[in-house]
Amino acid sequence: MSKRRPAPPAASQTGPGRNRRLTARRTPQDNVRASAGWVLDRTLQSLAPVDAYLDTALQSFDERDQGLLRELVLGSLRWLRRLDSVISAASSRRFEDIEPALHSPLRIATYQLLFLDRVPAHAAVHVAVEQAHQLTH
Repeated sequence: MSKRRPAPPAASQTGPGRNRRLTARRTPQDNVRASAGWVLDRTLQSLAPVDAYLDTALQSFDERDQGLLRELVLGSLRWLRRLDSVISAASSRRFEDIEPALHSPLRIATYQLLFLDRVPAHAAVHVAVEQAHQLTH
């Protein structure tokens, strides 16, 4: 008779860091993506020049992350209508009917999926889902 392996403990029975599969790891790029959504949202709501918010956000990051932040914000602004169209086509609702708080995270994620081949798709989607959850709960 072969011995059966015991079932893994439930997540509530594990200590901090014991079951890493259940814990999402945040990277500096996650913060860049979140900041890009914030800059995009503020820029579009206020109709102020993008530099008003981008310069402030850039101060929090190193040179490499600053490049990603600039690319995400400026690229999303450049392709705004196309991004909205793609999001609308992928959704069961028109873009205008999607909760406004979700617009920027969706635009940033869609921009990454369409235009940035060095950004893993799972990273773009993960951050957008996290932001959407934070913004709606």
